[in-house]
Amino acid sequence: MFARPLTPDPRLREAVRRFWQFEGPTDPQAQEHQQFPQHVWYLDFCSANSWQLGTGGLWTAAPAGALQPLSVQSRRITTQGCFQRLAAELYPWTVQQLFSWALEHPDHLAQALEAQAIRALLTLSDWEGALGTLQDWLLRLLAQYGREPRKGVQAARILYSTPGQANIGLLAEEMNLSSRQLERAFQTELGVSPKMLARAIRFDAVVEGLRLGSAGQLTTLAYDLGFTDQSHLTREFKTMSLMTPSAFVRQIERRWTGGDEED
Repeated sequence: MFARPLTPDPRLREAVRRFWQFEGPTDPQAQEHQQFPQHVWYLDFCSANSWQLGTGGLWTAAPAGALQPLSVQSRRITTQGCFQRLAAELYPWTVQQLFSWALEHPDHLAQALEAQAIRALLTLSDWEGALGTLQDWLLRLLAQYGREPRKGVQAARILYSTPGQANIGLLAEEMNLSSRQLERAFQTELGVSPKMLARAIRFDAVVEGLRLGSAGQLTTLAYDLGFTDQSHLTREFKTMSLMTPSAFVRQIERRWTGGDEED
């Protein structure tokens, strides 16, 4: 599997963290992938036949375009054929502002002309065209539905900058809100609670540290990210990814060439 980060247009900086280009070899056999907990939403387009494991243990076909939600649980995805995927890491507030319609009616996203065009371009391996189409679409939506950040978004940005270690009570005070008011602001503006977002952000910071070679320095990593000790970090990582940090490092070393991100 090959993965490459792509830098967004500067005008999308507050809406999109980054884009990802994923490619896999042509394989007639279905292959299962694990998608780890994530602190952002993915706006996802894939050229391959793809299925995802849903509730009740049932596999369902993935549409041409889909929103993959912020999660503190691992997910399983199966693909078959040449795997070409373009994904945009969207901040939670971007989803609430630009794609609230897609949250209520997921099929509408897959049926959008832009989603169909992006998938067709991926099938032709026209990455530049697919990325350009996606960025143009996001810019149009941002011009139409984007708005100035309110207190929930302002607080969320502080969580991203800490990463995920800001005290929720103190954060509420900084925003001149009660803890309950901050909770409501998060649910309205981001669709997620402050604690869930903080947990997902901190997990992502652990993943980034492991990718950068900190597997042999877990005690230092745990201290830097506000865990009580290395055992606390390991327990949290195993709860969220169903594997230990060392097992995760072995997996990404086996699996990825040319990139540093799991799908």
